[in-house]
Amino acid sequence: MSSPGKPPVGSLASTPASLPASLPKFCQLAADRTEERRWFAGILDSMEKPPTDVAKLLEQWMEWERGDETPGRVLANLKTGGLPDLLRSLVGPEPEADS
Repeated sequence: MSSPGKPPVGSLASTPASLPASLPKFCQLAADRTEERRWFAGILDSMEKPPTDVAKLLEQWMEWERGDETPGRVLANLKTGGLPDLLRSLVGPEPEADS
């Protein structure tokens, strides 16, 4: 099932014009998947984010403090949990740089 403006998966219509027709079929399928990923990324970017759950962010931080989780995993969880947005809202608008 395809959506308006999006060619069906696996169709050569979705293969970028820059790919020569002599490429093996698996290369063309890879190009189809790339186009599909770009299309889905556009959908995800337009979706509204849920509000930041501050209690959940604190719990994720405490997992690191207790030694239950690695720093890299904690940072990833904090980032996807909305910590950057929370910090931006607390700081306020950024001053414009003089160019």
